[in-house]
Amino acid sequence: MSRRAFTLIELLVVIAIIAILAAILFPVFAQARAKARQTSCLSNLKQIGTGLMMYTQDYDETLAGNDFAGNGYVAGQGRNLGFMEPLVPGVPVTFRNWARDVQPYIKNFGVLQCPSTTPRSTFSGGNPPFNECNKGLFPTCQNTSYALNGIAESRSIAAIPAPADIIYLEEFSIFTRTAQARPQRTGATTTVFNQFNHILYNSHHNEGSNLLYCDGHAKWSKKVALTFAMFGADRTYSAACAGRLVTNPADMGGNNGVVCSAAF
Repeated sequence: MSRRAFTLIELLVVIAIIAILAAILFPVFAQARAKARQTSCLSNLKQIGTGLMMYTQDYDETLAGNDFAGNGYVAGQGRNLGFMEPLVPGVPVTFRNWARDVQPYIKNFGVLQCPSTTPRSTFSGGNPPFNECNKGLFPTCQNTSYALNGIAESRSIAAIPAPADIIYLEEFSIFTRTAQARPQRTGATTTVFNQFNHILYNSHHNEGSNLLYCDGHAKWSKKVALTFAMFGADRTYSAACAGRLVTNPADMGGNNGVVCSAAF
C-alpha cells in the first residue's frame, strides 16, 4: 500500500513561504506595537495635563514647577532633586518639584513613565544608582520619563502669551528618579536657560515624541519640528533662540550650545 507524504522540495517551499511571510509581517507587528506604546504615552500626558490644570486652578492660575539649586544639583551632594521624597524645607535634596505636586490630582505613578523608555543605566551616559529609583534606599521614590520646560515652570497662565503653543513637558527616552528640567536654568535665580536639546529627548516615537503644552493638551510632534520659540525662548543671547529649529546642528554646538533668555 502506497503512502502519500511531502517531498523534500515541497517541504522546503513551504518553509520558504513561511519565512517570507514572517519577514513581511514582523516589521508590521513591531510598528503596531510601537504605535500602541506611543498612544499609551500620549494618554499618560493627557492625564498629567488634566491633573496639571486642576493644580493650576487651585494655585492661583500658576503652573507647577521645580525649585532650583544651580543646574539642578545641590553643592556637595551626590543626588539630584528628589522625586517623591518627603518635602522638608531647608533640608538638601528634598526640593519642590512638578511631579510630586501634581501627583495628588493624578493619583497614579504609572502615568509618569512612558512604556517605551528604558533604565538610565542602559544608556552610555547613565550613572546609577542615583539616577534611577532605588526602593531600598528611598522607599517613596518613583521614576519618570518626562522633563519639565524650565522656562514655563511656575509661571502664571496669564503671563504666558500663548499657553497652547508653549511646551510644558517633553520626553526622555530613558527614565530617571529625578524631576529634571530641560531646558534648565543656568543658575539658581537667573532667567537664562540652556540644554534645549539633548540626545536623550524627543525621538523614540517614530522620530518624534509626545509633548504636553501649558494649556493641558498633548500631541505628538516630530523632533525636527521643534523650535526654541515653542519653549518660550527669545533672541537675547543667541539669534538661534527665536523661531529656529532646536535640532539645527549649527545652532546647537553640543547639548549646551545655545543659551537663551525667557520671552515672557
